[in-house]
Formats: sequence, structure tokens, C-alpha cells
Amino acid sequence: MNREQVERAEAHLIKLAAVAAVVDPVPAADLEAAIVALDFRSMDAELARLVFDSALDDLELAGVRSTGNSRQLTFEATDLVVELEVDVHADSPLVGQLVPPGSAEIEIRSLGTSVMVEADERGRFWAPRLPGRLVSLHIKRRHDARAEGIATPWVSLQPSSAYD
Repeated sequence: MNREQVERAEAHLIKLAAVAAVVDPVPAADLEAAIVALDFRSMDAELARLVFDSALDDLELAGVRSTGNSRQLTFEATDLVVELEVDVHADSPLVGQLVPPGSAEIEIRSLGTSVMVEADERGRFWAPRLPGRLVSLHIKRRHDARAEGIATPWVSLQPSSAYD
């Protein structure tokens, strides 16, 4: 294949990609998840496990009790538990607590953005709701030097997506 043929083939592939983007676009949620996966900057952090999600618990207990206006998430690492409460209203802040309690620097990440917050001496913290569906917390530094470098997995803040 000569250079001219290669350039024509590349031009055809670009046109084909443009048509595919219109006819069969990548779902926004899949694209967001792929970008977030590439943005996982703390590869050396211990990954905390999601051990409780009230959205899933409420789904299992449907008809037994009513669901509230908030969702509780609990993440567990070797030396730390991160409890997070998410209100169903998109403009409500994220509220959380570290167990055992203690002050810490926490980065709350969402697609393409993040915010640093401080947990107080009781381990309590809050942050404004970030744009995007997915969020992850990274405990950067505990002031008592225990349990630092811990990240939560990316979770969706939209309860309905937990069932999709």
C-alpha cells in the first residue's frame, strides 16, 4: 500500500467513525465510566470495599418498609470505615464520617473534577455535590497517621442506576 492509499483509507475510517457516532453513539454512562476509570490517579491507594448500600437493601425489602429521602453507603478498608449519606436531591451536599474518628484530608472526585474537604476530629465531613453521576473518595492523609491512602470504588449517586 502506498502513502496515497493509506491517506484515503484513513479518510474513509474518519468518515465511518463520524457516521457510527451518529447512528450508534456510545451511551453517556459508558463513556463517563471509561473516562473515570482512566482518571483513577491513586493506583497505590488501598481500595475500600462497598459493604452496604441502602439503595440495594431497599430494593430487596421493597414492600416491607418505605424508602427514605437519603441513601447510605458504607465502605470498609483494613483500618478504616467510610460512611456516606447521599440525599436524593441533586443539589444536596454529601455528608460522611470516618470510623474510627479523626481528622483527615479527603478528596472527593467526580468526572473531571474534585474537591478537597477536611474531616473534623470526630471524622465528620461534608462536601457540595459534584457534577456527574459517579463519585469516589480518596482519604489522602489522616492526621493521626493511621489509614491514609485509601480510596473508595466509583459509585453512582443516582439510586436508579444501582439497579440497571
